[in-house]
Amino acid sequence: MTDCFNSIYKKLVSSEEDFIGMVAYSIYKNSKIAYIENYFSEHNTKPDKELLKEFYRNSQCEPSLELYTSKAEKIIGAFTTEIAQHEIDGMAHEMRQMKQKMDELERNHKNRLEEEKDTFIKKLDELKPPQWYTGIIQSFIATFLALLFYVIVVVHFNVFGLNDGIEKRITDRVMQQMQTETSPGS
Repeated sequence: MTDCFNSIYKKLVSSEEDFIGMVAYSIYKNSKIAYIENYFSEHNTKPDKELLKEFYRNSQCEPSLELYTSKAEKIIGAFTTEIAQHEIDGMAHEMRQMKQKMDELERNHKNRLEEEKDTFIKKLDELKPPQWYTGIIQSFIATFLALLFYVIVVVHFNVFGLNDGIEKRITDRVMQQMQTETSPGS
């Protein structure tokens, strides 16, 4: 008799890794316990061996085995879905936290860059002279260069004696011009 009760396990569980079959077998066992408890509450006695054999025959028929397996698949599916949803929710929460941290880092980085840019611009502004100084400095530089050029030309003419030759040529030319204008034949 114990062999006939153990054969349902073999029909539901195909291997040691058959988790669905093991859950289906536990559903069968739960169903058997419920049958015995219901019988006891109705008749105030446990079912005899013949009644248990009847229960066993009904439990091992193909529709009952499929029902146990189907319930096991639904339980495992619901459990798997719940675990997966829990994991997804956890990952989504972590991703939101990471996004908040990245947004905060980006804001901090932008603020820091903006502060560094402002500091750099202030330092540059400190280095360059005010606008009105720029014009004065340019005027002084231009005047100095013009004066330097004038001094170089004057020194050059005086050192190389070019000054006398130019005066003489200019004087000769002016005299010639005057003679031409005052000559009686003109």
